[in-house]
Amino acid sequence: MLAVATARRAARPGRGYTPADERGLALAGFVTFRDPPVAGVAGALRELTGLGVEVRVLTGDQPGTAARACRELGLDPGEVVDMRALAALPEAERAVRAARGRVFARCAPEDKAWLVARTRAAGRVTGFLGDGWNDVPALRAADVGLCPPGAVALAREHADLVLGGKDLGAVAHAVRAGRSGTATVLAYLRAALSSNLGNVVAMLVAGLLLPFLPMLPAQVLVQNLCFDLAQTAYVRRGAAARPSARPVPLRTRALVRQILGYGALNAGVDVLTFAALRGARGCGGDAVAGALPRGVVHREPAHAGARARGAAAGGGPGAEGAVGGRWPAWSRWAWRCRRARWAPRWGWWRCRGACGRRSRC
Repeated sequence: MLAVATARRAARPGRGYTPADERGLALAGFVTFRDPPVAGVAGALRELTGLGVEVRVLTGDQPGTAARACRELGLDPGEVVDMRALAALPEAERAVRAARGRVFARCAPEDKAWLVARTRAAGRVTGFLGDGWNDVPALRAADVGLCPPGAVALAREHADLVLGGKDLGAVAHAVRAGRSGTATVLAYLRAALSSNLGNVVAMLVAGLLLPFLPMLPAQVLVQNLCFDLAQTAYVRRGAAARPSARPVPLRTRALVRQILGYGALNAGVDVLTFAALRGARGCGGDAVAGALPRGVVHREPAHAGARARGAAAGGGPGAEGAVGGRWPAWSRWAWRCRRARWAPRWGWWRCRGACGRRSRC
């Protein structure tokens, strides 16, 4: 806000004016400058919030200006953190207030970079959107730096992504596409690795114990072709699936546990099939024919389970199952029983504790 005042003074050719001349002025009024938010920003921020993305505002404006801008965008500013006052606090209290705050005012370029670095240090994936030269340190400190097309050249140079327009809805679209793609890839990895693990173990056991070939080369090729064709369902379901309402992280330990569990299940079914074929009378050299339908039939449920759980979770194909979030009901119950306290009774094993049931497992 600027004040405008007038006064009549004698002309001073070749001489300047001093602060002493700013007296005896008549106030004419005030001039305010308002920078309205870009159309569509409020809707894009609501969409990002609905996707589980926490939105923080870092600005060099005054706290009152920052709070008003947030309310216009539909964001609750809460207690606006003044970075100048925050700098005078002890380090421990600074960290606590920085973690709790949502709107930060009077931010210098180094303050923005410090806040972004602290957010990353807390284990969060951080994106920063800025368009000025004072946003460059934060753009470099973030995992993903974004800037609009009208940003200064220095900001565009250091940003990872330059938006094609002023509509921030592209950011929300990128989040949805990234989560859907990640969930699809992880679902495929779980199904493919568990199936391949079961194949390798079963073939090694069969090669050592069976008097005949477990599968002919042509049968192996046909089974792999059917397996690959079944994987096209990920593409069809991924295009129509709802996006995940939360991030899709890779939980390595849970993913490995699922691969080992489903791989052991596949290998067990294979070994039982080979044992039945070996014990059958009159099969002779035709025993290998029974392995092909078994391989095609019992591996398709692995794909179906991954797709069904992903669609039910609303996170794309296999969003939860692929990253280690969910097992089938029977396997989750069995896993809890394995971790519970066991007590033998009449030759059976009775589960007590973690599964919450007192029944024979």
